[in-house]
Formats: sequence, structure tokens, C-alpha cells
Amino acid sequence: MPIDFQKAVAYGDIATAVLALLALVALRLRWGSAVALTWVALVVGALDTLNAIIQSERDDVFTHPLGLNWVIVTVYVPALLVSSVLIVVELSRRQQEVRGPV
Repeated sequence: MPIDFQKAVAYGDIATAVLALLALVALRLRWGSAVALTWVALVVGALDTLNAIIQSERDDVFTHPLGLNWVIVTVYVPALLVSSVLIVVELSRRQQEVRGPV
């Protein structure tokens, strides 16, 4: 795979992972900014995923041998998308509970 593609995806993944771990710690310790940090991690992760999809199409990544990276494409990415949607649903539901009925 093209090295520029690898670097772009790697930096986005690292940023997302660091934010997600910080959000996890913040939620566990019940920091006031925990929910906001969780939203930031979700947005950065979504932008990283969108960037990876765009870059993979631009660089014709799937015409190159994927090697073990096929696991990422077939298992990790779908799990990432589903878990992100579930987190957004849960955060939205909790936000509605806090606000009360409309």
C-alpha cells in the first residue's frame, strides 16, 4: 500500500485511540468533561474513518495486495462503525434523559 496512505491512516488512528482512552478514563472517573471528550473522540474517529475511505479510493488501495490488512477491512471497520453508532445513540439517549421530556 502507498506509504502516504499508511501514514495518514496511522496518525488518525493514533489520535482517535488516545482520545478514546482519555474519554474512557474520564468516564470512569466521572469527570465533568467526560461526555464532551467522548463526543470529540467520536468525531475525530468518524473523520479519520471518512478520510481513510476517501484516501483508499483515491490511491486505489484495494488494487494492492492487502496481506493481513484484509482483517481490518472485513472485521475491524464494520465493528468500529457499529460501535460508534451505538455510542452516539447511547449518548443522545442520556442527553435526552438529562433534559427531560420535551
